[in-house]
Amino acid sequence: EQQDKEDVELEHMSFEALFQKAKASGLSMTVRQSRLVEQLERRSEKLANLKLETERIEAKEFEGLSEGQKHQLSRNEERSSELKEQIETLQEQISETIREQLGTKRALEGASCRKKIKHT
Repeated sequence: EQQDKEDVELEHMSFEALFQKAKASGLSMTVRQSRLVEQLERRSEKLANLKLETERIEAKEFEGLSEGQKHQLSRNEERSSELKEQIETLQEQISETIREQLGTKRALEGASCRKKIKHT
C-alpha cells in the first residue's frame, strides 16, 4: 500500500521535481537518459534563442515591420510551437525512465529491508 502511494506520488510530480528527486537519490543516468537530456538542453537553448530573436523583432514593431520581419515572426512562432512540443515529449520520456528507475530502486530496497527483518 505504501508503494502504491509512492507510485501515485511519482506519477503526479512535475518533470523538474522528478529530475531533482532522481539526482537527490543518487540515480545514475543511463546512456539513453543522457542522450535525451542532451536533446532537451539543445532544444531548450534553441527555444530561448528563438524567443530572443522574436523579442528583438517585436521591439521594432512601433517603427513598422517589413514583410520579411513579419514572415520571420510567423516562422518563429511555428518553430517555437514545434520546439515546445518536442521539449514536452522529451520531458515525458525522461520522466518515465526515471519513474521506472525509482520504482525498481524502491522495490530492491524494500526486498533487502524484508530480508534484514527476517534475519533479525
